[in-house]
Amino acid sequence: MRQPDQALHSGHYFQPAILLSTRSTQAKKQKPVNTSNLVACVSLLGQTTSGNWAPFPSGILIGAQLVSGVKALPEAYLNKLDPRIRDRAVGFLSFPNLSVHRPGVYRLRTTLVKLADVREERQGYDNLVDIDSAPFRVYALSSSDEDDN
Repeated sequence: MRQPDQALHSGHYFQPAILLSTRSTQAKKQKPVNTSNLVACVSLLGQTTSGNWAPFPSGILIGAQLVSGVKALPEAYLNKLDPRIRDRAVGFLSFPNLSVHRPGVYRLRTTLVKLADVREERQGYDNLVDIDSAPFRVYALSSSDEDDN
C-alpha cells in the first residue's frame, strides 16, 4: 500500500494505491485471476482514548472515489517489479483525492470484497481481506483553516 504521509494538514488531498497480488508460496506462475467481481472500499479508523482503532463516522474522510475496482497494471510498471512479485501481481486499487477534515491520528482501512456472480442464486459479497495503513496524523494549520473546511 502506498502509505499516506505521516503528517497531513486538514483537507490535504492524497491518493493511496494498493498492489493486489495472490498469496501463493508456489514457485510457478499463477493462472490469471478473475477480478471482474472484486471491489474494494476505503474507510477511516480513528485512535480512541484507550489507544485502540475504531471506525470513524462517514463525512470525515471524503474523496472522489471511496470504492475501486481492480485496475490492470501498466506493462512498464510490471516489468520493474521483482519477478517473485510480478508473477503474483493481479492489479491495483486506487482512491484519488482523499482528504480528512478533522485533526487526529488515523489509519485507512481498505476492504477487498468479492461480489456474488449475478448468475448465482446467492446474493451479497464475501469479505476477503482488510488492509490497514500505517498511522498518520492530521493537523489544523490554524483555527481559520478549520472553519473553511
